[in-house]
Amino acid sequence: MKTRRLFLLGLTAVFAAACVQGQAENPQATLPEGEVIEAATPLATKTYADVPDVLWAEGDCITAYLGTDAKGTYQLKEGAGTTHGKFTKVSGSLTGDPIDANYAIYSFNGEGIFDKGKLQVDLPGIQTFVDGSFGPGANTMVAVSDDKVFSFQNVGGYFVVPVTGNVTVKSITVKGGAGETLAGRAIVVFGKEGPQIETIRRSLEEVRVVCAEPVVLDAEKLAEFWFVLPPTRFTMGMTVTVEYNDGQTMEFSPSAKSFSVLRSTVYRMAPIDVRKP
Repeated sequence: MKTRRLFLLGLTAVFAAACVQGQAENPQATLPEGEVIEAATPLATKTYADVPDVLWAEGDCITAYLGTDAKGTYQLKEGAGTTHGKFTKVSGSLTGDPIDANYAIYSFNGEGIFDKGKLQVDLPGIQTFVDGSFGPGANTMVAVSDDKVFSFQNVGGYFVVPVTGNVTVKSITVKGGAGETLAGRAIVVFGKEGPQIETIRRSLEEVRVVCAEPVVLDAEKLAEFWFVLPPTRFTMGMTVTVEYNDGQTMEFSPSAKSFSVLRSTVYRMAPIDVRKP
């Protein structure tokens, strides 16, 4: 794959269904222009394809807390197609209690919360298939700043399942062999190495990538299913469950060996032939 064809799918979705689908419906766009902040995407991350640049897209929204615990929603005003955007406040509280810095959140449902120096963000248990990348809204990012210019960092890492076979697939689900937590509401703190997940509440032990349209595989071409997961050490490998177009499922356990998914990095499994026996 080409390492420069990065167009942030994860950044086409944040605040409401319109943003999640990357549409320009933007129900709050008629509100008067408000406060402006700036935000840059991670320099080395994963989106449409490999690892370099990620680009803001029309309709992107972020949640920000500027010096107080009053939540504001900001929508992209300038910078679509670039790594640096200007966002205008479109809704939010006017006053709040002082906090130690400015915080910003990019999440699939816009439900990020600031509470006592920590961020609460939802890591989705259901994600959408996009061949060669993760789906819209799957990639959660956070930022902290002393001013109104934010440099976002990824919360999770990327687990890739390449599949082949003369079958039609509706979804693929992954689950850690030891029942590791893979989704839920993450409590995020900022450390020397960037954002770190302190704990995950409402935890789920599996993540499913669903296909908007069934994916037809063949023996010659691989399809890559991308999963955005919290940084995790998998001590007993990973189980992969394939759902076929006819509703049948089959479980594959490619390896029981231990491995780690690290923040902002890609772990790619060996290709799996998912043909039915």
